Amino acid sequence: MKEKLRKVFCCCDFARSASGAEDKAAFLKKRLQAKCLAFLLKCCTPQETVIPPAEWRRLYGKWAPIGSEGAEVLCELLLNQRNERGAVDGGRRMLTLDLHGLRIGDDGVQALVPFITCDDGLVTFTLSGNDITDKGVNILLKALQASPSCVRRLSLIDNPLSADGVLRVINFCATRSLTLTELSLSRGVGAEGTRHALVHEQLTQKMKDEFIKLLHSSQGNTLVSFHYSGFRGKDFDAAAFGSILETALCQSKLQHLALSDCYTSFHCDHKKGDLSQSLAEPLCLASAGLCSSKTQLKSLELQIPLSEEAVTALAAGISGATFLSKLSLRGCSMSAESLRIIGNALADNNTLLSLDLSHQSHEVAHPLCGSHWRSRLSTGRTSSIGLLSRHPLLPVFEALHRNRTLRELIVLGIDIFNSDVEELCACVERSGNHVICHVRHTGSNSEPLAIKLESLLSQNRSKCRGNLFARTAVVKHSDPIQLPPSGKDKDARPKTQAQMENKIKECTEPRSKCQTPATPAVLGKVKTPGNGKNNEKNGGKQDGCVFARVVTTAVSVSSDSIGASFTLATPLPIFYSPCESCPLQCVASL
Repeated sequence: MKEKLRKVFCCCDFARSASGAEDKAAFLKKRLQAKCLAFLLKCCTPQETVIPPAEWRRLYGKWAPIGSEGAEVLCELLLNQRNERGAVDGGRRMLTLDLHGLRIGDDGVQALVPFITCDDGLVTFTLSGNDITDKGVNILLKALQASPSCVRRLSLIDNPLSADGVLRVINFCATRSLTLTELSLSRGVGAEGTRHALVHEQLTQKMKDEFIKLLHSSQGNTLVSFHYSGFRGKDFDAAAFGSILETALCQSKLQHLALSDCYTSFHCDHKKGDLSQSLAEPLCLASAGLCSSKTQLKSLELQIPLSEEAVTALAAGISGATFLSKLSLRGCSMSAESLRIIGNALADNNTLLSLDLSHQSHEVAHPLCGSHWRSRLSTGRTSSIGLLSRHPLLPVFEALHRNRTLRELIVLGIDIFNSDVEELCACVERSGNHVICHVRHTGSNSEPLAIKLESLLSQNRSKCRGNLFARTAVVKHSDPIQLPPSGKDKDARPKTQAQMENKIKECTEPRSKCQTPATPAVLGKVKTPGNGKNNEKNGGKQDGCVFARVVTTAVSVSSDSIGASFTLATPLPIFYSPCESCPLQCVASL
């Protein structure tokens, strides 16, 4: 290993004598790679369970790919650590080899084969973004076949794999006795000869059969998460895509499904209504699966072009979903009408916790996004006033008046107006939606509205944390080894329950003594009339300052009777004063 590092540094020394811009760039690249590898060897201690460690990722992981040479050095290091550790405690038990974005290529996969075939603790293997082709996939599958380890998570996203390479991976995972729980792969190269309709149809049918074999629970698979990214939406036709969705939702153990760029519900000829309906048929099957009691799916991510007919079909599944808690429709090219349909379905949903609708079609794009102005220039319009009256997000925000489960809403890249933000604030203020905690949008024109919205969401987050703290406090103070009551006091209540009820009673009764609030609270400062106009007339004391402990809502002071009366939102807070001897002397209890 030292000799290999010495070769890398020798290359750097040799490059110093080179001249020209290209030679200088190569010299700097080699120098950075040498530093990167040296620090990698320093960070990869025998105690690390994730290789490369997070510390190395923060410093070098985003800028210096290690290449095949780095993969060879890393393999030798891991083998040495395994031999040294094996003599002491039997070797490393669980290892995550996260090599995403390091550009090791097919030669790097070949360099890692000695470690893969002998290590029995490799659990997670991430090779996304490494320029691996079908040749590297064949090498990897042979190594995994001879490996004694039970790889549970395998990722091959963002690699230039053809359809044959994808089919090899799926066939290997479906037929071999692997305990895979997570599989991610993508197709980055189109197959030769697929321009002919017959060849394309045969390939589509073959991919459908292999996908169903992989996902079907009767095959004894253990997959709970599956992510597939296709090639320009040409992987499946309507029948094949519908069969895959139906199998994944109703006949598998999947809890997370992500499909992108493998299907499209649009057609070049928009006048054919029957064809549009047929392209939306797979989404009808998906809706039936989401509403079924047989499904185990909790997270669904779709990044495929969705027409209004397809969104209408999917909306039925959103409104009646049984277990779905996370839905992502990012980048689905939805129109304003499609967003309205999604909003109506969201109002009836009672399972979703997170919804992502970011980056849709050009007509609903935010003016800060480049796609907005490109669409305007392509149509010969540089002014965006004509199409900005649709308020695409308003139906989604209005749905939060009725929805009481959604906690996170992501609508980045979609046009938003001040009236939309006001409607979102009204969901919290007037409708009492205290569940929504995070809303991520591109931005509004009014800074006060943005501050108001963030304040309301912050109150919701505090309330959610308070409820969670209350639930954990009850569990914490319960006595798991409490003895059963004797014959004399069968009707006696448990001691912990009586103490909790006394505490609740003390909190509800008016306080006459000075007590410090038990839970963190927001103190609102309210001016009360002092003994004089200034501090001199008050004998050097400041005017009375009353601090209100607000539990759920803020203090509202009436504008018509300032200094005379004020109104408080429920529940009634308790006022404290920092004046006189006690730092928190009780002034009044409402």
